[in-house]
Amino acid sequence: MAFDIVKIRPRVWRLWDSEKDSFYLVEGEHSAALIDTGMAPGEKILPMLRSLTDKPIVLILTHAHIDHMHHMDEFSTVYMSHEEFKLGQQTLRYMMAGKDLDLEHTIHIATGDLIDLGGCVLEIRGVPGHTPGSVAVYDARDKIIFTGDAIGSGCG
Repeated sequence: MAFDIVKIRPRVWRLWDSEKDSFYLVEGEHSAALIDTGMAPGEKILPMLRSLTDKPIVLILTHAHIDHMHHMDEFSTVYMSHEEFKLGQQTLRYMMAGKDLDLEHTIHIATGDLIDLGGCVLEIRGVPGHTPGSVAVYDARDKIIFTGDAIGSGCG
């Protein structure tokens, strides 16, 4: 499967999978963060990410919908607002599309939390509405805000 990869700033990439789901990779000096995962059923995304960075990669989920978290099982460190649990177990199971994703062991994030990648600090902002725990991620270094589906879809 081919991914559409666009470098939008030095150390920041916009990624599209075959489903045209958008997600983003932001690289700091000592680690990188993937913001959402896209869906790409039957594929792995980590090999593609390794072609862009050799740094440890954490995953930040903007919300608990399958087109944003499908590949979370490829990551050992996953951040997500636990406000998403308000969606209920039945809805969350449906959003996992048959995958056994361990949402309970994600690291809770909320407005004001900072994720330091080394030379790049990502700030979390709650933007509930699309889902109870939707968050946006602000990269002050590059002056970019990643909104998931809270504000637009990132597609097109």
